[in-house]
Amino acid sequence: MTILRALAIVTLVSAGVASAGPVKDRPCRDDLRRFCSEVEPGHDRPTECLRAHWSELSDRCRDAQRPRASAGELKGCEADRQRFCHGVRLGGGRVKDCLAAHVNEVSAECRAMILPTRR
Repeated sequence: MTILRALAIVTLVSAGVASAGPVKDRPCRDDLRRFCSEVEPGHDRPTECLRAHWSELSDRCRDAQRPRASAGELKGCEADRQRFCHGVRLGGGRVKDCLAAHVNEVSAECRAMILPTRR
């Protein structure tokens, strides 16, 4: 295995895009094939590709990619919450799920809070 390929695998695993487990356990495998098959591994490119297709991803992949947030962690999303998710009950990740459904419409500050980040 080349060093570049090894680094690409480490990047994908640490970003939650791939896992060290069997292929069937990789929640984003099909989404990567569908949307990002032409993307070269490394430099967070597969993760960025998934982010670009966030609203089109399978629920399973989005759930695996989305870190859970408390209400306090979404303070920068208050205006977007009022605009897009006004009637959504708090708790259980419902507001974050609602905001994620509008990922291409929310502010950049809010988008950064609801999308997975590099670890």
